[in-house]
Amino acid sequence: MLFNMSSTQFIEWQQFAQLEPFGAQVDEFQLAALRALVTNYLSSNKQNIKSVNDFMLSAVERPKEREKTVEEIYQLFG
Repeated sequence: MLFNMSSTQFIEWQQFAQLEPFGAQVDEFQLAALRALVTNYLSSNKQNIKSVNDFMLSAVERPKEREKTVEEIYQLFG
């Protein structure tokens, strides 16, 4: 299928997948939603409610980057 697909069609499919995910991404989201639902239902601690993102394997929190000082920026560019 990829051999017959033009680059324009491929880009259109990528854009469509961002709007309407399909395949493994949907499966992962559905399973994460089910895990969050069951965990929150069975949890005795109602203050610590889990979200779907807590159970997504692909959802990785990136460390927040602090603003660089002027000296650090100058060092980057030599």
